Amino acid sequence: MPLHRTVPADTLTTFATDLLHDRDISWCAAGMLAYLLSFPDGVDVTVATLTVQRKEGRAEVAAALRELEVAGYLRRVPGEGDAVYEVSDLRPDA
Repeated sequence: MPLHRTVPADTLTTFATDLLHDRDISWCAAGMLAYLLSFPDGVDVTVATLTVQRKEGRAEVAAALRELEVAGYLRRVPGEGDAVYEVSDLRPDA
């Protein structure tokens, strides 16, 4: 199938294409990671806020986040109060 790309109007999110080709994560997890990488630093994102953004339910969103954590794209950072997460488009073992 021919692919056609549009020129971004105002914003552009960039990330390593390796994450889209990583066969160790599902399409859902890859899409979730791309979505998370589109936010600026410091944005407050929770399972609840992610759940209302798309048709996947809470269980699917939580499973995608766990999958990203296991794969090394997402990591919990100890902090005061709520957990803080770091996301990266590169796996630590890459």
